[in-house]
Amino acid sequence: MCWLAWMVLCQATISISGYISLDIGELLSSDLWPPSRIEASKVDYDPDLAEFALDFAAASYAPDPTGCLSRHNATLIKRVTIPCDFLGNECWAYIAKSEEWIIMAIRGTVEIKQLLAEVAESAIAPKVEFPAGGNVQHYFYTSFDDLWDGANFRGIIQNLKKDNPNYKILFTGHSFGGAVASLASAMFVHENLNLKNLTKSVFSITFGQPRVGNHAYAIAHDKLVPNSWRIVHRKDIVPHIPLCLSFMGHCTTGFNLTPYHHGTEVS
Repeated sequence: MCWLAWMVLCQATISISGYISLDIGELLSSDLWPPSRIEASKVDYDPDLAEFALDFAAASYAPDPTGCLSRHNATLIKRVTIPCDFLGNECWAYIAKSEEWIIMAIRGTVEIKQLLAEVAESAIAPKVEFPAGGNVQHYFYTSFDDLWDGANFRGIIQNLKKDNPNYKILFTGHSFGGAVASLASAMFVHENLNLKNLTKSVFSITFGQPRVGNHAYAIAHDKLVPNSWRIVHRKDIVPHIPLCLSFMGHCTTGFNLTPYHHGTEVS
């Protein structure tokens, strides 16, 4: 089923699968992959690691991701399908373990009604205070919480790290899944600061991720997860929503009242 997951992620349109005519397959074409333009980089970007993450992000679209995971000798630890909003849209996510890595991957938006729910809640719902710092979008936070606490992804990843202290942890996802991965990576570090060298071993690599929170969240995330890259296509609209407060073509901090991207952008 791995080929099917790749087809969904690479041939379906980026970030909202069918509702914006831009193929993520373009991202993998010879002139666009690996991405070359990197903004505000604090750590070295590794295109091989990005491709590694892309495999796991693609696998999140498969009802059974084990075929995709076998490409990296990874073992599926837990996979869940849970309702993630008031319309009954589903969140798909899994945790896997490979040699040297613990991975959490979350599927992106696949239906128009989920896209509408995301837009509606981001536009009208107040931002939620995030324990690790700043405020974040309501829709992304509630979905994250359903996975982190409701499905006990927190406890599973903590136990895997305890049993494998030298393993690195990768949080990845596409579109909506990237937003949830962003929150999960920051929260994991925030809750486990007692672990040695944790900030060096946690990675957030996302694809077509929308803005997750305000400027204060961006600062907190970058401090907690310096190994953070948002890989985007320059023509994709989703990384530009929810809208920021723009001045002369650049997003401003918006007095912490508007969305603001974190991490290093690679396009």
